[in-house]
Amino acid sequence: MPSINYDRNTGMNLNYVKTADGVSFTVRVIPRASVSEVCGVMDGNLKVKLTPAPVDGKANKELLEVLYDYFSKTISSVKKKDIKILKGMTSKTKTIEIARVFEL
Repeated sequence: MPSINYDRNTGMNLNYVKTADGVSFTVRVIPRASVSEVCGVMDGNLKVKLTPAPVDGKANKELLEVLYDYFSKTISSVKKKDIKILKGMTSKTKTIEIARVFEL
């Protein structure tokens, strides 16, 4: 059963699942945006705009950087190596895991 976290920026709820290693959640990516940023939560999924086009993994790399910047502000134990893409390497909808974090 998914847990739900209240997003302080948008007032929306992010659905996430506790895993053996941490938490996982779904991200909806919008590539080729004018700025890379977390936009908020839409339908329980985190919505993220990225400036790079989805070519040669550039958008995925930028996504991990944006997520690190976003979550490291509120969860001091998050490290860049803890955030990874579990599913959706070539899709706009991705499953992300943050290891060593059990609540968002």
